[in-house]
Amino acid sequence: MGRVRDFFDQCGLEARDLPLAFVIHEVVSVAIATAAWSFCYAAQPSRLVARSLPRTTTASPWMQRTTAAAEAKLQWTKRFPLAKKNGKRLAVSLAESIALRASIKPITFPGKMWASWKLTLLLKRKRNASKGLKNEVP
Repeated sequence: MGRVRDFFDQCGLEARDLPLAFVIHEVVSVAIATAAWSFCYAAQPSRLVARSLPRTTTASPWMQRTTAAAEAKLQWTKRFPLAKKNGKRLAVSLAESIALRASIKPITFPGKMWASWKLTLLLKRKRNASKGLKNEVP
């Protein structure tokens, strides 16, 4: 346990900072997920790929079943105006965003950890300054 404590001391964190760091990490994660879904909804990457493929006249039965299953899972979104208008596009963009986030996870996960660390230190400095404590945060 001493090595872990030494590591956190070097980073300027204490045990009481970990809940804040966890919340920051989750907020950054939700922001990335929302941005990816919004991007995929607007850009429609699967249509870009489909344009480069040979044309087919109908979707495969598997694709029709998969799309129907995805729409069924997103029935709760019908309360929102965007989903009432274009539920199929919403479901496809969700799948695209999941694939996108999975492909960039080697970059985003360390980035989220770094951002959580830096934002936690920033908030710790502000908290200490408001209490009139000496800033001993690196």
